[in-house]
Amino acid sequence: MASGRGDSDAGGSAAAAPGAPEAAGGPCATRRERRLASNREAQRRYKQRVKNSTVTMQQEVLTRSAEVSALLRTNVALRARERVLQRAIEGSGVQLAVISRQLGGDGPSGTDTPELPTPSADGSGGLIGWVGGSGGSTPPERPPHNWLGAPPSPPAAAGCAGTPELSAGAGLADLPDLPDFPSEGAPPLPPLLSNPAAERVLERVRGSEPSLQAVPRELLEAIGDSFRRFVQAHRAAEQCAGPDAEVAHAGALLLFRDAHELVRNANMACLLLRSQLRNINFETMAFDAPPPGHWRRVVAHAGGLEALSPEAQADVVESWRLAGSGMARLRAQQQALLRELAALEEGSAPAEGGVHPQAEERQLRYAELLAELTASCGQDAALANVYGWKLSSVVGAPTLARAVASSWPFWLDAWACTEVIAQLAMERPDGGGV
Repeated sequence: MASGRGDSDAGGSAAAAPGAPEAAGGPCATRRERRLASNREAQRRYKQRVKNSTVTMQQEVLTRSAEVSALLRTNVALRARERVLQRAIEGSGVQLAVISRQLGGDGPSGTDTPELPTPSADGSGGLIGWVGGSGGSTPPERPPHNWLGAPPSPPAAAGCAGTPELSAGAGLADLPDLPDFPSEGAPPLPPLLSNPAAERVLERVRGSEPSLQAVPRELLEAIGDSFRRFVQAHRAAEQCAGPDAEVAHAGALLLFRDAHELVRNANMACLLLRSQLRNINFETMAFDAPPPGHWRRVVAHAGGLEALSPEAQADVVESWRLAGSGMARLRAQQQALLRELAALEEGSAPAEGGVHPQAEERQLRYAELLAELTASCGQDAALANVYGWKLSSVVGAPTLARAVASSWPFWLDAWACTEVIAQLAMERPDGGGV
C-alpha cells in the first residue's frame, strides 16, 4: 500500500516536473519581452528625436547661411554705393569748381551757380572741364539740308595691307594704354594722328557758345571717316595670321586712338554731339537707334562679366540703380527732340518762289528744340559725370577697341553698356555679388 502510494506520488511528481519551469518561466518571458519592446520603442523614439533635431538644425543652418549671404550681398552693395556716392560728391565738386571759374568766381563758396554741364569725352562719365568759346552767344544756325551728310561707302575688310605701316617690332605690348580722360581744367589733347579738316572744324566750333550751336556736318563726317577707317583696319587685322596679325592689330589700335581722341575733343567743344553721336548710324549718316540686343553683343565682345571683378560689377549695378531711371528719361527726351528736329529739317525746303511760307515759325521752333536739347544734354552730361562708370577703366585698349569695332555703325555708348552690364550682373543666380 505504501509502496503503491509512493509510486503514485513519484509518478505525479515526475509528471508535474516538465510543467513546473514552464509555469514559473511564463511571467519572466513576458516581462522580458515587454522590456525588449519598451527598449526598442525608446530607441526608435530617440532616433526619431535625433533625426528631427538634425533636420531642424540643418534647416536652421540653411536659414542662417541665407541670411549671412544676404547680409554679405547687402554689405557689398552698400560699399559699392558708398564708392559711387563718394565719386559723385567728388564729381559734383569738380563741376562746381569748373562752373565757378567759367562764371568768373573764385570758388564754390558764395557763388550762385546754375546747373551747367561738363561733357565727358565719349559718354563714359569722365570728369571733363567744359571747353567753351570766348566768342559770345550766337543764335542757333540751321544746318544745311541732309545735315547728317551723304551716306558713305560701308567698310570692307581688305587685307593686311590696309593697315598703317608699322615697324616689325611694334606690337600691341609696345603701345601705351589709352589715356584716361583728363581732369577738369586740363587742355584737350590733339588727335594722335593729324586730321587737318577735323581740326579746322573744331577750331570753328570752339569759337562759338557751346550751348547754342548745332553739330556741324563736317564734324560728324570727320568722326565717321575716322571711325570707318578704324573698323576697316580692325577687320583686315582679324583676317591676318602670324607676325603680321600683331602688326596689323597695332595699326588698327593706332587708328582707334585717333578716332577716340577726335571724339573726345569734339565732345568737349560741342555739347550736342553727345546725344547725336549715339543716335547716328555712321553707315548711312542718318539718325537711327541701335537695334535691340546691339549693346549686349558689344559687351560680349568686350569680355562680358568675366572681364569685370565682383567689385567693379557692384559699382556698375549701383551706378545704374542710382542714375538709370533719370538717364533713361533724358535719353528718351533727346531722341524725341532729335526726331522733331529731323522732321523740321525735312520740311524746311523752300517752296516755289524761294520763300517757305512758315520759315520764321520753323526757325523759331528749331531754336526752341535746340535749346531744349542743349538743356537735356547738359543734364545727361552732369548725371553721367556724377554717377558715370568708364568701360575703359577696367578693360585694356585692345579689348575696348574690339568692342568699339563690334559696335559699328554706332559709336560706343558707355552708359548703354553700363546698363547691359548691370542687367547681366543682376540676372546671375547669385545676383552678381550684389
